[in-house]
Amino acid sequence: MNKYGRKYLAKFDRGVEDSLKVLGAQMVTWADYLCPKISKNLANSLTYSTSTFSSDVKQPTEGESLEKPGKGVVRYGSSVVYAPRVEYGFSGQDSLGRSFNQPGTPFLRGALLSHKKQIGKLFARLMRGAMK
Repeated sequence: MNKYGRKYLAKFDRGVEDSLKVLGAQMVTWADYLCPKISKNLANSLTYSTSTFSSDVKQPTEGESLEKPGKGVVRYGSSVVYAPRVEYGFSGQDSLGRSFNQPGTPFLRGALLSHKKQIGKLFARLMRGAMK
């Protein structure tokens, strides 16, 4: 690959990483809006992380995927242990013997499902801007 190709791929990688960071921050904002205000701890625990493809991707051999697992993605969620209970709901006793009958409030899935179209459009717009 010539130097122009490497420069373009490097620019593309930076564009993907920057776009994923903006998208992750936006997902956290949408999740925060839907997050039940049962505690500030839950809302404050919302976070995201990104990982991107490397421009040194080799051509796949037979039976091998070009996409490497966990690359080129943005992950968002909560770092508190009770977030799944809030997201999915829980009925019964927990490991500490406390009883719960809590319906789920899908604030993480809700942010994703209610903004599916916007996510694709936002990422495309960010990448167009990054490649100018």
